[in-house]
Amino acid sequence: MIAVLAISVLSQVFLQLYSICNSRFSGFAMNLIWGMMNDLSFIVSLGMISIPIPGIASPIQSLLSSIIYLDLLLTDKWLSTFLEEIDHSSDEDEDMPLNLFIGSQGFQSRLLLFNLGSTLVFTVIQVLLLLYTGLIKLLSSVCLRAKKQYAFLEHRFIWGGTFRFIIQQFQPLIFSSLINIRSVSLSDLQASSLGISINFYLSVVIFAAMMITIIVLFYIVRKGKAGEKRFSTLIEGLNSTNSNLAQYWTVWTLVKWSLMCFVLILLSDYPCQQIQLLNFLSLLSTAFQLAAKPMKSKNENVISTLLLVLLMQVTISL
Repeated sequence: MIAVLAISVLSQVFLQLYSICNSRFSGFAMNLIWGMMNDLSFIVSLGMISIPIPGIASPIQSLLSSIIYLDLLLTDKWLSTFLEEIDHSSDEDEDMPLNLFIGSQGFQSRLLLFNLGSTLVFTVIQVLLLLYTGLIKLLSSVCLRAKKQYAFLEHRFIWGGTFRFIIQQFQPLIFSSLINIRSVSLSDLQASSLGISINFYLSVVIFAAMMITIIVLFYIVRKGKAGEKRFSTLIEGLNSTNSNLAQYWTVWTLVKWSLMCFVLILLSDYPCQQIQLLNFLSLLSTAFQLAAKPMKSKNENVISTLLLVLLMQVTISL
């Protein structure tokens, strides 16, 4: 396990640094960094399988998941305390991780807001930016300065920024929401505290929003609109001109993460079935990778395929 993690990280870092050094555009370089973190996230999430991992592999996976999800604000030191003060009815003895393995990967609670961590802060900032952009749009017809600000913010936050945010924070959002939904019984919801009810309904909204997002992105690509400037985030860095399947790589990545989340959370008590389904998912993803060749660079396609093969080796070794 440790060897696979080391090979995966080193190969991705070497490839992405090489590509960045040969890239003239900072935006393209940023896309390569996103790609590196997204490729590694699937391997790191294997720590949630309900099988003990020997040695120091689990702490390493937990550290990598914090970096991949950009959970770098140390929210467990200040945000959790703030949330506990708001929800006076919360009981630390009752609010425990779904299981030991999921808890070791950073999801220490069964409640959405506590599990989101830095993602909660980023979500609030993103929502505030979108609201501010909408306000500026209303004022743009009467104020020249507002019109200039809206022109600056439109492409950065309404479309490109929102899509990039969803792609980067998709896993913590869907994991945290599904953990909360699975942990709450509808029969006990009416008797639960206000804080638990708020967390549950927010989880339902976020989970539904993530599923709808996949459908919307698939529709955008299917209608050939991904090439438009406002939707270009979906195909940046992809070999979309030579391969029609490559245009769906971002959509497939979100589908893959969703299926992985369903397996790890809903089947947390059935480790054998988890391994079997994740093996099948890895095989399916490898087949799609070989058929679509989604990356523009041949080296990137080779490394991505190698990572998927290593992933299958990890799940088989478990």
